[in-house]
Amino acid sequence: SGAGGVISTAPFNSISNQLTVSFWSKGEPGIGTRNTSILEGVTPSKQRTLNIHHPWSNSNIYFDCGNTGGTYDRINKVATAAELESWNYWTFTKNTTTGVMNIYLNGTLWHSGTGKTLPISIDSLHVGMNINSSNIYNGGIDELTIFNEELSQATIQAWMNKTIDNTHPNYAGLVAYYHFDEATGNVSNDASVNTQTTQFSSTPDWRFQRGENLLTRFIE
Repeated sequence: SGAGGVISTAPFNSISNQLTVSFWSKGEPGIGTRNTSILEGVTPSKQRTLNIHHPWSNSNIYFDCGNTGGTYDRINKVATAAELESWNYWTFTKNTTTGVMNIYLNGTLWHSGTGKTLPISIDSLHVGMNINSSNIYNGGIDELTIFNEELSQATIQAWMNKTIDNTHPNYAGLVAYYHFDEATGNVSNDASVNTQTTQFSSTPDWRFQRGENLLTRFIE
């Protein structure tokens, strides 16, 4: 927690009409009163095209995606302290053809919006903070995935507790996959076929979980 990283976006040129971002997160106590961005991406002209305030200081989770002429699409909803401060699995999807943006919590539709048709073009992306290295996310994040496709609710539910491999129905659309399992240093490796890296601005607070307490990917 408290350290942001720069994700290599070289493979992101395939993202334009559809997007799915998923991760496990657990905010620090009182995070509902803080201004945070768990990630933010901008266009080549440095305009916001992907942002998740997780949350803003009014306890709203804001999902911004797509941009034309400096205007971006947005949906938002107030989150409870339990939703923000416990380990939960969040998924954010956008489909510019249908105009639908969705937020799923643990595989259940939590919020949705329509008429959201602005295209997506990600040139730079920061995780754990905004693009200006501020609005730091105070909490833990795990299993970050980014797809250039809109995942179905059934697929989200089926895979939220499993390691993604080539049997995933959207595997060809997986552009970034970070386990955040390095446990040391300030670099995290991409487990997708693109094998990129995330460089953190400082050494993250790596945290350990006993096997019986793992939320995902536990193998007995």
